[in-house]
Amino acid sequence: MYSSVSLQGACGVIDHTNATFTTLWGPKDGFSTWSIVVDGGVDILFYNATTGKSVIGQLDPSGVFINTQPIPDGQIGPGWTNITFHKGFYLFYNKHNGFAAVGNMKGSDFHTYNTWNGSFSRHWTQITSTPNGLVFYNKQSGSVVTADWEVVRSGPGFGEITQVNIKTLQSYPSGFATGWTHVVNTSNGLLFYRRDSGLSVMANVDFDGSVMTRPSSHATLPMGYDSIVSQNDDVLLYTKKNGNVAFGGFPTAGFFNGLVIRAKYKAYLPPGWTTIVATVDPPSGP
Repeated sequence: MYSSVSLQGACGVIDHTNATFTTLWGPKDGFSTWSIVVDGGVDILFYNATTGKSVIGQLDPSGVFINTQPIPDGQIGPGWTNITFHKGFYLFYNKHNGFAAVGNMKGSDFHTYNTWNGSFSRHWTQITSTPNGLVFYNKQSGSVVTADWEVVRSGPGFGEITQVNIKTLQSYPSGFATGWTHVVNTSNGLLFYRRDSGLSVMANVDFDGSVMTRPSSHATLPMGYDSIVSQNDDVLLYTKKNGNVAFGGFPTAGFFNGLVIRAKYKAYLPPGWTTIVATVDPPSGP
């Protein structure tokens, strides 16, 4: 958990058995000002959109935040409005001009494998990673596009990655509802949620990138949640104004059900966290 206002951070874990949260580290002062914080598997990427400054952090196996590793200046530029980690690569996107780039860490440096200078559509409001592709969503128009990486290699054996392209899988210019403020990949499908009304629905993303809304999954959840994060079979919903928290899950097996709220707590966490991400502990040994 990170606050761009208080410049604090904290780490914790969800207990699935009783739908509670335990803080393991923090809150701690001393964080810098970051516009975007992205979970990237083991790594957590912190990014300042004004300066382009970026660092990588991790949690140790006990849930303690490990000091960040600065990324050399200039390797990630300023101005990105969305950053999504998908299948080993970070996608950087600017919704105002359609610019995009893809890259990942190689040792202590960040390597860019491709750039798109304005060739992406503008105004994607959410870009979500799923096992079957990236889902691009525009909350003003309701349009959706799914896409995935095409990795180019050269050399003997598996070869070295020399370029990463992106391939459109499916395109839906209309047909999806407008106004969704959150699009979150969960262990049981894709969750769409509206902060202003609490409306939610689940969708399936198929192997070919097709997206289908589950007709029986519409539900009205509590409204006002600012952060929604999925970890294993749990979904945590958080309101930064008052620290209210809800825990959701999928008690019914199958791929036709919606999210069910298991527990709600008032003022459960400190208020003010602007970003909450789920990450993976690094290996504790060889």
